Amino acid sequence: MQQFPIPLFLDEIQNILVQIAGRVEWIDDNVAASSRLIEHAHTADRVIDRRLLDHRYHQNRHLQAARVAGPASGEHHHADPNAYRNPSCRKKKSPLCRM
Repeated sequence: MQQFPIPLFLDEIQNILVQIAGRVEWIDDNVAASSRLIEHAHTADRVIDRRLLDHRYHQNRHLQAARVAGPASGEHHHADPNAYRNPSCRKKKSPLCRM
C-alpha cells in the first residue's frame, strides 16, 4: 500500500475546490447578469406597450374629434370611398353617392 504525502494531497483537493468555487461564482455572476437582462427586456416591453397604447389613444382621440367636427365644408357627407354601400345614400340618387 502506497502512502501519499498528506500535505500534497490536501493541496490538490484545495486547488480543485478553489476551481469549483471559481466556476460556481462565474455561474452565479452569469445568472445574475441574465436576470438583469431579462428584467430590462420586460421593462422595455412594458415601455413599448405603454407607448403603443398612448399612440392608439391619441389616434382614437383624433378620430373622435374628426367625427364630432363633421365633414369639411363642401365635402359630401360620406368621406369613405365605399359610401355607396349605405342604403340611405342610394335612395338619394346623388352622383357623389354612386361614385
